[in-house]
Amino acid sequence: MGKACQFDFAPDLSSHSFRRGLSTSAARERVDFELIKKQGGWKSDSTVWEYIEEGQQFNNNASIILMEKMSLLLNAESLKKGK
Repeated sequence: MGKACQFDFAPDLSSHSFRRGLSTSAARERVDFELIKKQGGWKSDSTVWEYIEEGQQFNNNASIILMEKMSLLLNAESLKKGK
């Protein structure tokens, strides 16, 4: 798919990549599990959960939480200095 779309940056991109991304993005937006499963065409709950959990690693980790808090603090400091 990546080659067909001439995505030089992702020649190995496949429809599987999009299906995995669908599960991650939909779960993040709290889409009903059964709807995610149906849309992705999966028969096994465990496969869908595996994809969802893998995707959550990028959101539910200490680094992201710390970076978000630091960003809030820096923004607050910038606002104070701007007054």
